[in-house]
Amino acid sequence: MQIPAQCSASSRVVRFFPSPPRNRRCSGRVDNRVHRTHSSNHQAQDVELSDVSVALKEWSVTVAAVGDGLQTILVRKGGIREPRFSPKAENFLLFPTAFHADAKMVHPEIAEQYAKEFEFDPKKLRSIPLRQVAHVTQAWTTHDKSCLDALRGLHIWTDEYIQKRLKWQENRAITIMEVRCYTIDPPVDLLSDEDFFGCFSWVDVPASGRDQPRRILSPSIDDKNFRLCQEELRTRLESVDIHPM
Repeated sequence: MQIPAQCSASSRVVRFFPSPPRNRRCSGRVDNRVHRTHSSNHQAQDVELSDVSVALKEWSVTVAAVGDGLQTILVRKGGIREPRFSPKAENFLLFPTAFHADAKMVHPEIAEQYAKEFEFDPKKLRSIPLRQVAHVTQAWTTHDKSCLDALRGLHIWTDEYIQKRLKWQENRAITIMEVRCYTIDPPVDLLSDEDFFGCFSWVDVPASGRDQPRRILSPSIDDKNFRLCQEELRTRLESVDIHPM
């Protein structure tokens, strides 16, 4: 099976596009609608962006990479203030953060390509632009440490980072989310608030931040390549003791 360049990897070398190609607008859809694909039948459906009321906090560099189609998974354990992690919604915005960000935790070519993302600090902004919305097509939990090997090459993070994730709160399950990401134009501007910052995963997004002028949402990866990424991920996870959520 040929894996698209955004998802491809060998066991030794992670291979990424240096500059991922931008997809065309999503069928020209506007009016706060996002064209999404279900993992089961890949039939297009519409979702109102105005109904997306939460945002997941994630490293700015990861948000950028997911938005550019370099990966279609997010791996989480939750924050100190959370007993465990679980997707709070099927569709959510991505809130870029600098918390715990470290260029050594991603592959060198990614650190170089996205160097500006490590300078991003949302605390210094009056309003935070949310440029990506994610749709969860599947999610699993696991305590199986072999997921480190299974997921290698499907994301921008180093083994060191994944090992740290595994060791932190070792009794807590790891959640693997497969997501289809869309870029929002213009982005949702969220007025900054001190309550947004801390060791927790989710931020509520008020309706006033979403009900802005009509937006165009563009998929980070086309339907065909996303299906190939889905197939590759499921093939990799066959060797891991996982539990669908």
